[in-house]
Amino acid sequence: MRADQVLADHSVVSAEANGILRGLRWVERDPEVPIDGCGLLTGTAEAPGGRAFGATITDHRSSWVRRGTWLGRHCYFKTYDYPTRSDRTRGLLRTTAFARSRAQREWDALRWLGARGFAVAAPLALAEARVGPFLRRAVLVTRDFGGPDLRSWLAASDGPERTEVLEALASFITALHSAGFHDRNLDPRNLLARREADGTLVITKIDSPRFVLAPPGSRRARRLEAEDMARLQRGLRELDAELG
Repeated sequence: MRADQVLADHSVVSAEANGILRGLRWVERDPEVPIDGCGLLTGTAEAPGGRAFGATITDHRSSWVRRGTWLGRHCYFKTYDYPTRSDRTRGLLRTTAFARSRAQREWDALRWLGARGFAVAAPLALAEARVGPFLRRAVLVTRDFGGPDLRSWLAASDGPERTEVLEALASFITALHSAGFHDRNLDPRNLLARREADGTLVITKIDSPRFVLAPPGSRRARRLEAEDMARLQRGLRELDAELG
């Protein structure tokens, strides 16, 4: 092997070991998503899922959400980023190494719900970059559900409409629990709603990396249901709302 090739290979290994992003690889991909990812796999700041892409929805140190157009569709891009070694080791055995990433768990939740007839923000793609077994970055792409989060909706509504939203929410949570799905992250900000052409109000759940499945009626399920409801009611009380 030539000396310059040895140096080049060493540079790549050193860059990856130091957390420099060299691109992403598919973990999950809807058949309509082309193998080249239309720029997503490059991992640059301007690429779909990058911090400089699209409209800012949330912006934190190790995660962000952007809204933008991809493959001719309105989509949301949720990115988890762990550039330093301490970032990557902090989630050992939980989210960043030797375990499914948060983005993968969110994908799992959406696919599970969609397969059982729930309306979902359809997952389109999941790509990750790793340094050995340690997660460097993960990007989850979902279609735009077509409606606001419940926190925004409830804050802007009153009277009959607010009652309608809360009744639809109660029915949705009952259906989730009856199916054995326990979210463990129920908050009005992570619940979306849209009105269909026939006037029906449809609610869905996003951001569910901590979800748990438990047989309905079991002791564990009852405990998880109580925890879900307690968290949700806390969020609703901040909006002067409550489920009956």
